Amino acid sequence: MTLLHLWNDARWRVFGVLGLFVLCLALLFLCACASADELPNAPKPAAERRVADRRYWTVVGVLAASTAADTLSTAQARDRLGPHGHETNPFLGRHPSNTRLTVSFTSYLAAESFLAYKLKARFGGSKHWPLRMLWMIEPTVQAANHAYFARANAALRSRR
Repeated sequence: MTLLHLWNDARWRVFGVLGLFVLCLALLFLCACASADELPNAPKPAAERRVADRRYWTVVGVLAASTAADTLSTAQARDRLGPHGHETNPFLGRHPSNTRLTVSFTSYLAAESFLAYKLKARFGGSKHWPLRMLWMIEPTVQAANHAYFARANAALRSRR
């Protein structure tokens, strides 16, 4: 028996039409479910916690101010000391230009701010206060370091 003979048989023709009807109903039901906008009992999304809040911007602002003071005092000490002085930071070189100072310190500031943001986003909602405050450690220590080195650069005197 070929497929044409099976199709011409009345029993298969009824089953084929019924099967096609069931298939159309199933597709219609699936399309209706897929186009539904929202589940009726879907839970409401939780209120999002702001990561970049006032405390974050205060810490990053203090870090930026101390970084700017360190950059400016390094450039002034370089100009004041001339060939008798040199920079001890190996990443900057012995006699860094203003461009190198600005790019280096700005990129460090951006990396430190990004690290603080990511740490605060990850651990800011923790139940344990040491983890909640983890994001503040690195920027605070670096701000103190920049302030110390800015004062040290301002205290340098020429040997002339």
